[in-house]
Amino acid sequence: MMWTLRTEILRYCDQVLEGVPTQDMLVMMEMEPTDILELDLAQPNQHEVTLQQLANLKLAAKMLYDENETDLDLVIKQVITGGQLVVESPDRNLAKQLILALSNLLPIGCLKVLIYSETYETKYNLLGGPLDMDIPLDANVLVLRIQTNDAEQAAKGSLESCRIQVRRRPEPNPRNPRLLDRYRQLLLDSEVHHTVLDATIRSTREHWVSKAKLIYQMSCQKEITPTMHVSNVFNVVRGCSEQDRDVLTFWQEGLSKVYKESVIATINQLPH
Repeated sequence: MMWTLRTEILRYCDQVLEGVPTQDMLVMMEMEPTDILELDLAQPNQHEVTLQQLANLKLAAKMLYDENETDLDLVIKQVITGGQLVVESPDRNLAKQLILALSNLLPIGCLKVLIYSETYETKYNLLGGPLDMDIPLDANVLVLRIQTNDAEQAAKGSLESCRIQVRRRPEPNPRNPRLLDRYRQLLLDSEVHHTVLDATIRSTREHWVSKAKLIYQMSCQKEITPTMHVSNVFNVVRGCSEQDRDVLTFWQEGLSKVYKESVIATINQLPH
């Protein structure tokens, strides 16, 4: 099938285009400096910053799981499918630490983040704000509240002394993506931490970014339309199903502009 051959050619073009840079690195080259600063991506000790964020992510996961087992799944699903998650806190730094921890579940290109705002904004998928933030009732949003009794511990960047609660839940989503199961497993496994957690979270993200790239490549090829509905593309890619549609659709949006332009250009150059 021609579209299969084209997809293989595009895969080799990926390697030539990206080389050493990953999708995250390509996206960062396209980002505004203010967005890079908002996400704490320009620290001289970036590796240590990431490890602290992942330690906080594990702490938050355990708190949510202990509070209500289904809440952890709810939070992970909301984040990885592009739903809006609002973090309410009287302390801007607490909101920041939780948001940046959760941001590790997504490719950088999928992050639309505002660490703290006095007013509600719809355009961000991760948003922090005060306890009295006025959120419209019709907004399909998940609201977390984070507070602490140990301000000194929180000032050091740790969420160890905090309490996290789900204050508002979005409309139910019947799809349960496989990525949700993988993230839950990693976050609740007491033996996976520090550099091991960093490596496994990173490789998991990259694995699903690769799937999103493949879906994007196939969806851009008009030749598949007469014989295969676009929705069936999810079932063709190994390790994917209709349950993963929301994740892969959202993650395609996070692919770098230069990558998307390269895919289109390559398809147009290939014989029809």
